[in-house]
Amino acid sequence: GSAEEVIGRSISQGSHVSTKCGILLRLDGTSYSSLRAIQQECEGSRRRLRQDTITLYQIHWPRPRSEIEAAWESIAELTQKGWIGCPGVSNFSRHQLERLSPAPVF
Repeated sequence: GSAEEVIGRSISQGSHVSTKCGILLRLDGTSYSSLRAIQQECEGSRRRLRQDTITLYQIHWPRPRSEIEAAWESIAELTQKGWIGCPGVSNFSRHQLERLSPAPVF
């Protein structure tokens, strides 16, 4: 989140920005993967980046694998709300991408 804060102070509202979700920090500073808090992560990114809409919002790692479909549904809902311009994924295998098919209509 600190990189998003720096970027947020450097850009104007309506700038094209891209960021990722799915990696969270524990209180002790160590990271872990979770796809259960997509809406909260997106809210935090929008606040730190000072943007109403994130141009490209990506699921960074498909972990845990059992949460991929639910996470994609959350991404679709946020896209429909206008919080996300274009949904995306990063580090997904072909099989994991196929699990997202058919792709939601935005």
